[in-house]
Parts: sequence; structure tokens; C-alpha cells
Amino acid sequence: MRKLSLVAAAALSLTAMAPTMARADDDAKINASIERLGKICKTEASARNGVPMSDVRVELAATLKESIDSGETTLKDIKKYGLMYNYKLKRNGVVLHGSCDVEANGTIDRIEEN
Repeated sequence: MRKLSLVAAAALSLTAMAPTMARADDDAKINASIERLGKICKTEASARNGVPMSDVRVELAATLKESIDSGETTLKDIKKYGLMYNYKLKRNGVVLHGSCDVEANGTIDRIEEN
């Protein structure tokens, strides 16, 4: 009987931890998506401007970052809508700023210089 109680307690404990483990898994997938899609934006900005990728700095759009950090934007949203980035690069001594929207499948939806 005591062994059964310990097994039941362990099962309940694992069940209680399941949402936390799922969130951690989603967080890892969100971070992987941010990295993967950001690299696509960086590659495209580099190619369009004829500068090495090392000269391009890409970051997640600030409002989107806040939305992801607060949990308002989820992995499901990212898979459906993709992500938005801002980039900065230096070409011929001039600093250029731009942005790009990258679909979840890696397609550039929009890229423009500001």
C-alpha cells in the first residue's frame, strides 16, 4: 500500500509539472524560431546591400519581443504569422536601418529600408 501511495504521489507530481515542462519546451521552440527566422532576415539584408553578414545586426521588433516575453504571442502565433525584425548595417560608411517580416516557413514577406 505504501509503495502504491508513493507511485501515486509521483504521478501527481509529474502531472502538476507537465504545464511547466510544456512551457519550457515552447520557450525553446520560440527561441529556435527567433534565431532561424532572424538569420533569414540577416542573410537577405546582407545580400540586398552587398555587405558581409558580419556587418548586419538583426533584432526582433521591440513590440513583438515584449509580446513574446509577456506570453501574449505564443508559439502557435509564430507558426501562423512569422516574426518581424529590425536590422542595421553599414554600407560605404553609411548606416542603414531596415525591417523585414519573415513567414514561419522562412519566406521573406517584406523587407525595406527606413
